[in-house]
Amino acid sequence: MSMTPLKRDAWQGPMAARPAFTMVELMIALFLSTIAMLSMVALGSAKAQVFRYERDTATANFLANSFVAQLRGETLNWNWDADLDATETPMLFYGLGETGLGGTWVAVPSEEDEEISPSFNALGVPSTQILGYGELPPEGTGMNTYSQRYCIHYRLEYVGEGLASQELLNVQVRVFWPNNVAAQSHELFNNCGIGQEEAMASDRSRFQYSQMSTVIQQNSVL
Repeated sequence: MSMTPLKRDAWQGPMAARPAFTMVELMIALFLSTIAMLSMVALGSAKAQVFRYERDTATANFLANSFVAQLRGETLNWNWDADLDATETPMLFYGLGETGLGGTWVAVPSEEDEEISPSFNALGVPSTQILGYGELPPEGTGMNTYSQRYCIHYRLEYVGEGLASQELLNVQVRVFWPNNVAAQSHELFNNCGIGQEEAMASDRSRFQYSQMSTVIQQNSVL
């Protein structure tokens, strides 16, 4: 009985050569890997932006509430026997302006000089205390050298008309923060928009702000 020899290329064992990837397949695989990597980076960046916005909004709300608490504290010195003045009720007095009627947005003035409006850190500490009165921040850095900074604007208006309206004040507060690194050193942010409050509020490409409203009442106990 004769045996037919097995041809070399008829048997495919485990070590048999496999066809190699073509250049097109390699390019497609590389393209898909790149897309996946970029998607992960973009997702991480988007999450970081959302986190920063939520952090800044929460901080802005805290600063706004703290400032309103300061105004409420000043109302203890605002009673039937005492008018508003620059010594006992400085923020109420400044907010109502020269006319005493308010209605205009103003940047929170410095305690040392009402021509200066300080920015604040997340704890509510003004930049004038961190840098020293009259000292400017390092050139090109804005106040962000000392962590994120925030600016506070407010508007006061008497509620209603007549004598009874003189007991209530409608309070609106806006807390600003920069949208990007360039805005941190912008002149509007460095002086918190004092004298240019409406311009700062309308510049949404550079600044975000959170706003709150409430009512404070004259002290009728003392």
